[in-house]
Amino acid sequence: MIIVVQKRKLFYKCFIVLSVLSVVMVACEEEKPMPAPQIHLNMPDGGYELDYDSVLVLDPKITYDYESTYQWLLDGQVVSTEKTLHLEPDTLQSYQYTFVVQNPSGSDTLVVPVNAMRILYFEEFGLKKDTFYCNPQVGNLTSKGVTFPFQYVAGDEASTWNGFALSSMTNTSVRTLKNPFSANVGYGSDKSMSYLVCHQQDVETGVTVSFDDNRVYRIRSVDVVNTAYMVGAIKNGTDLLSPFGEGKQDAFVLGVRGFRADGSVSGELLFYLADYTREVKTERYALEKWATIDLRELGRVQKIEMKLFSTEGSLNPKNTLSYFCLDNLKLMD
Repeated sequence: MIIVVQKRKLFYKCFIVLSVLSVVMVACEEEKPMPAPQIHLNMPDGGYELDYDSVLVLDPKITYDYESTYQWLLDGQVVSTEKTLHLEPDTLQSYQYTFVVQNPSGSDTLVVPVNAMRILYFEEFGLKKDTFYCNPQVGNLTSKGVTFPFQYVAGDEASTWNGFALSSMTNTSVRTLKNPFSANVGYGSDKSMSYLVCHQQDVETGVTVSFDDNRVYRIRSVDVVNTAYMVGAIKNGTDLLSPFGEGKQDAFVLGVRGFRADGSVSGELLFYLADYTREVKTERYALEKWATIDLRELGRVQKIEMKLFSTEGSLNPKNTLSYFCLDNLKLMD
């Protein structure tokens, strides 16, 4: 009987000890401090590109957002103490914002580059789908202070044109000269509707893009792609052109030359719209998707000349390699 009592006493003692330990552990868990906040923002590589006429809303997500304070800083100065920041740039330049969040346990910081620029999408003309605008009465096409030339020449047998036409054509199946206004992908860069089609008729002279009021810009980039017709001509040939790469090294190249305000050349670069000069056949290509050309090395320019070069026929009137498409021209001060 005594043995039973002792066992019960031991059991109760163990139970009490375990209960106390449980209370202590719960108390420790309750006293565990909140972690420091963490900022999450789905930001593009290199920061944001913001059109001068638009608004950018920066709304970062924050984990452990408890009793938090916020600061947006620009050049070391606080511009907002709200979590969400609305940006409407008043100059074309690069900004570097810093976002700071702090709670009682710590803080987190994120640097947010924003490049404010003038971006030419060519959507403001309201062009309907599967149409093009090639008006001989106007002479030029102007978008956001940038002039794209157009010349129309009426002939006895056929009319010709040189320069830039506005297009929203989507036909990619017809790859002949009957379909000169379709980008190879059937839409603009970033899957927009409108884009420009450039036709260079003169072998000696390219087409010149200029800025109104003799303004000077730094051109960040431009997007280009071949027309559907050009891809067909390069791959399959035409009545006057043999297919690229048949026993020879062919190339179709876009040259871009910048001019300063005093008329001097600021720089020049070449971009291959088709490259069949490579020894490895699998590396040969005709550009079939929109690609971005970085033009920052041209510096500050008042105008640019865009000129096509080809190993086939030197781009004379009988030659067919004289078209390309353009979209998303990006300008900065």
